Amino acid sequence: MRAAPTPELRLDLDALIDLAGRLRGQLRQQVSLQNKLKALPLPEEVVALPAALPISSEQLSLLVPHRQTSIPLQLWWPKSNQAASHWLLLSHGLGGSIEQLAWLGRGLAAQGWPVVAIQHQGSDADAVRGLLEGRQALPGIESLPVRLQDLDAVSAAIEAKQFHFGSQPTPPRFMLIGHSLGAVAGLLWAGAELQPGLEQRCQRAMAAIPVLDSSFLLQCQLTNLALPRANPAKGLDAVVAINGFGSLLWGRDGLKSLDLPVLMVGGSLDLVTSPLREQLLPFQQLTNKRNRLAVIEGASHFSAVRIEKEQPLMQLGADFVGKDPLQVQSMLLEIQAGFIASIAAKQTPLIGKFNQGGVQAYVIDRSWLKQLQPLSEITEVKN
Repeated sequence: MRAAPTPELRLDLDALIDLAGRLRGQLRQQVSLQNKLKALPLPEEVVALPAALPISSEQLSLLVPHRQTSIPLQLWWPKSNQAASHWLLLSHGLGGSIEQLAWLGRGLAAQGWPVVAIQHQGSDADAVRGLLEGRQALPGIESLPVRLQDLDAVSAAIEAKQFHFGSQPTPPRFMLIGHSLGAVAGLLWAGAELQPGLEQRCQRAMAAIPVLDSSFLLQCQLTNLALPRANPAKGLDAVVAINGFGSLLWGRDGLKSLDLPVLMVGGSLDLVTSPLREQLLPFQQLTNKRNRLAVIEGASHFSAVRIEKEQPLMQLGADFVGKDPLQVQSMLLEIQAGFIASIAAKQTPLIGKFNQGGVQAYVIDRSWLKQLQPLSEITEVKN
C-alpha cells in the first residue's frame, strides 16, 4: 500500500465485508460438493499402474507458416517394442511450459505412450516473464487462435509421419491433454462452440468481483475476439481437460456437439477455476457414455505443474499449490493413464473412489449427476 503511486488510499470496508461473505458462500458450496462426492456409493477402486518402462526423449522444433519462429516440441517415448495406437499431445496453460508438464510426459511415456509436448510461445512462461520485466503486455485468451493453429500444425506433422520413435510404426491418431487454457484450446479444437450471448453472460458474471473463479476475466476477453469456427480435428479420439474452464463460453449447449470422450479433472482446492462451476457445470452438457468427471481432494489449479529446471517466477503458498503435490500428481497420472488406455482399447473407463497415498479422488459419469443436485443447479449459466 505504501508503494501505491498516490498520496491517499480509500478502503470501502463494507464492500470488503460483502466480498468476504460471497467468498465464504462460494467456498461452502465447494465444500458441499466434496462432501456429496464422498457420500456417493461409488465402488472403491485401487488401481496400480503397471511397472514403468524405460523411456527416451528428444527435443525438436517444427517450422510453421503462422509463426515467425518454429514451435519448440519435446518428445518422449517408451523403449519397448510394443506398438502404440495413439500419440498423446500435451498443451500447457497460460504462463506454462513444456518443462512444467515434463513429469506428466515422462510418466505417460513410461506407460507405453509416445508423447509430444508443445510450447505455445506468446502465452508461455517466457511471456509472463516478459510481463514481470516490463517488456510486454499481459498475455491472455487472445492467444487461442494461434494455439489452435499450433495444434493443427502438430497434428498435420503426425499425419505426415514427421515424428518417429524407435523401430515402431508411427501411430496415425492422437489424444490431447490440456491444462487450464490448454484444456480450453483442446475442447475448441475438438469442436466445442462458443454460444451466442457471451457479452450478456459476462455482464452478469462481472457485476461483482469474481472471488472464486478468476477465469471469468479471461473468458470475457473473448467478447472482443472472433474465433474461427471449429471443425473437429481429424484423428483426435479424446480430450483430457485438467483444471479447464469455459462455463461462460459454452453457455448451455456449447459442449453438446462433442461426440468424442472427454475426461474433465478438477481439484477441491482450485481457487482459479472452481470445480463446481468450471468442471461440474460444463460436464452436464457432454453426452458421450465414456465421458468422465474426476475431482481430486487437496488438488489446486497448480497441482499439475512441477517446476524442476526452470527458475520459478513467483513463490506460491500451500493454499494455491495444494496439499501433497507429488501425491496429487501421482493420482493425476493414474487417472489419466487409465482413461487413455480405456479409450484406446474401446473399453468403458472406470468410475469410483480412488485412493493413493492418502489422496482421494472421485471419478463419475453422467448417471451420478442427479445425486449431486441441487449443487449442479446453483451455478446454472443463463443465455
